[in-house]
Amino acid sequence: MSSLAVVTCMIAIAPVLILGGLSLVLKKWKVMFLAAALLLSIGETVYFIARHDQEKLDVMENMDHVESYLQTKYKDEQWVLRRGEGVFRSPGSIEAVFLNEPDAVYLYRIKDNKVTLSGYSSKNEKSEWIHKE
Repeated sequence: MSSLAVVTCMIAIAPVLILGGLSLVLKKWKVMFLAAALLLSIGETVYFIARHDQEKLDVMENMDHVESYLQTKYKDEQWVLRRGEGVFRSPGSIEAVFLNEPDAVYLYRIKDNKVTLSGYSSKNEKSEWIHKE
């Protein structure tokens, strides 16, 4: 689990634990604090699920943009698209591996519905990039 995930979990769990602790200390307000903790937990769950679903939609839209861009630019070629790997990659990063150049990975970014090549890498030293723009 990354440190970013741990911090996110603590931010989400800490208020619920605090409200639960307050319900144990302040018996008169126990029902109120437990209800608030329950509502907060439900709200956080809905938020994280919705955010994850929106990110998946963004990735799919961006893959469609890159797919249409590559179809117009490289009509007779084939490629495989995947989401950019790494913790800090945004949903706007899509990697393409061309079948006639399998050892190279090209990273495309989508910003304002515009596709640009933002980087490329290879498993071995490579001096000639076929799809470099």
